[in-house]
Amino acid sequence: KKNHPPPPWWKEFLTRGFGMRGVVGVALASFLLVIHGVDATHDVSYSRMPQKLAFGSCNKPWKNQFLWEQIEAKEPDVFMWTGDAVYTNTSYIEDLWSALNIQLENTLYSHFLSQTRCLVVGAIDDHDYGVNDAGRNVPNRKERIQAYNMFLHRSNKNQAFEIDPKIDDTDLERDGLYSSHTFTQGDNQVSVIILDTRSSRDPYPLALPFWLTKRKIRFFGKFFGTINTILRVISASVSEIWNTKEGNTKDMLGEQQWQWLENHLKHSKADFHILISSVQMFTTNPFVESWGHFPASRHRLAQLLNTYNVTGSLVLSGDVHFAEHIGSEENIVEITSSGMTHHATNTYRAPFLSTAVKFVIHRFHKHRPYKNAFYNGINFGGISFDWNGRKECVSKGMLTQIYDEDGNTVLSSWTCSDRQIDWMRLHENTTFGVWTALLIVLFTGCCALLCTRLLLGSIFTASARNRASAGDSGSSRRAAAAVASDKNGSSRSSSSKRHHA
Repeated sequence: KKNHPPPPWWKEFLTRGFGMRGVVGVALASFLLVIHGVDATHDVSYSRMPQKLAFGSCNKPWKNQFLWEQIEAKEPDVFMWTGDAVYTNTSYIEDLWSALNIQLENTLYSHFLSQTRCLVVGAIDDHDYGVNDAGRNVPNRKERIQAYNMFLHRSNKNQAFEIDPKIDDTDLERDGLYSSHTFTQGDNQVSVIILDTRSSRDPYPLALPFWLTKRKIRFFGKFFGTINTILRVISASVSEIWNTKEGNTKDMLGEQQWQWLENHLKHSKADFHILISSVQMFTTNPFVESWGHFPASRHRLAQLLNTYNVTGSLVLSGDVHFAEHIGSEENIVEITSSGMTHHATNTYRAPFLSTAVKFVIHRFHKHRPYKNAFYNGINFGGISFDWNGRKECVSKGMLTQIYDEDGNTVLSSWTCSDRQIDWMRLHENTTFGVWTALLIVLFTGCCALLCTRLLLGSIFTASARNRASAGDSGSSRRAAAAVASDKNGSSRSSSSKRHHA
């Protein structure tokens, strides 16, 4: 074996057991957050209005992150992560810390932060949490939350948006990464409301257990995401078929976050309300994670938005690996930007999975203003404001755009400050549907059969290769033995001849 040099201390810290070092790391992170003053568990007010905001999600640290150059060219004052800033290879918390550090050390991301000196905020999603499709029932839950909080904090070390923001310290024991950021300048105000849809979310009725998914298992491990999707869709289908969605009381946010959200909406005087949810709210696509799988929570949210007459509101979401408009042609209520390093159809190596994803994206379009109101490619989003009402809106206006990998606009919409939405009606019109559910059950059954066939094929192929390699090595050993015996025989006969002579 080669004698490799010992790994550096930081790699030793990240890759070894969590133990006391993890406790010390969390304590140090907490201390730094306290002395810095700004983190993702406080409500913050700024006396400055950003001219431009950017947002994006689904970013794999080991892939090429060339998109930061295009985002930097837009010169945003604020960047908003809408989920999945990093991905991990396993569900161990050590891998999560490692992935977050790798992202912070990425050359293009670091250059973007140093050049724009923008404020970075963000919502936590499952891969930021370190566990695919996870909720509140994962080990080391608080440490995972703290790790992502520390990532946001370190992303802001060069920010110069505002040196001395006002921080609300009335709730220091907040259970989760939810917060609000209110920007005020003169008579203009924008409220960015970041929801935590992970750390207090109830588990799905059907899902693979954590003890099975926490590590990459050969052959089987690559299908964990697909299997969880099928299980999630089956549970949603059964709920719709048997009309039990009124009885589905599983929660998305947790009671403490609900109380905080209601209090914020009740007292908000902002012209625009930007709600950031790491998963989609009003999609009719049951294959993706969304609020539709938690109908009681979405019903409660719609009631809150209607009760407090939240005007000029827009939902930003991620997670699905493509960009999309949700709403009607008159009112786009939700904009999804997802896929900063990969998109829906280049994620899967198996051709049939890419074909299935394309079918799903095109088939479930009821929630869109028109069928092709989506973009399947590398993308990010941007927001700018018109405070004088000189363009699309008579009142104040907010322009939201989706850009492709070259920085060109592929989707855009305006949100007016006086716009009012019937959120309850929107909630009722974006259910999955009974007949759709029947189609889903049939489709997922076919996908399950294909996955099983592919899995067994991979196992049998690998076994055949192992047997073949074993056979080749065995035959080579027999051949070598035969050659050796021939040499020994010839040497013995020659020595015998010499003896007789």
